[in-house]
Amino acid sequence: MSSASHKRQVLSMYHQLLRSALSFPSIKKKQLYASIQTEFHRNRNELNANRIAEQVAVAKDGLQKLRMYTPMKAAASQNAWTLDLAQGSGIAHSLQ
Repeated sequence: MSSASHKRQVLSMYHQLLRSALSFPSIKKKQLYASIQTEFHRNRNELNANRIAEQVAVAKDGLQKLRMYTPMKAAASQNAWTLDLAQGSGIAHSLQ
């Protein structure tokens, strides 16, 4: 994987984590959001490939866990809600 492609992937994961943190059902979601920002900013200049792989794995695990608590999302083109029944599969069913 090219460096530019890897950076785009990590940036995408960062934004997904931030969005998930904002919809996390907790009074501490702002602290969670800030913690994600801090961790990514602290490690943005990491060069060790093994350490980067570890951090990406932790971020993926964290995103998966956040999504367990925030599975519902508003469909962008309509006022319906969708629920992802198969995490990561892209399968969604309308709850109209």
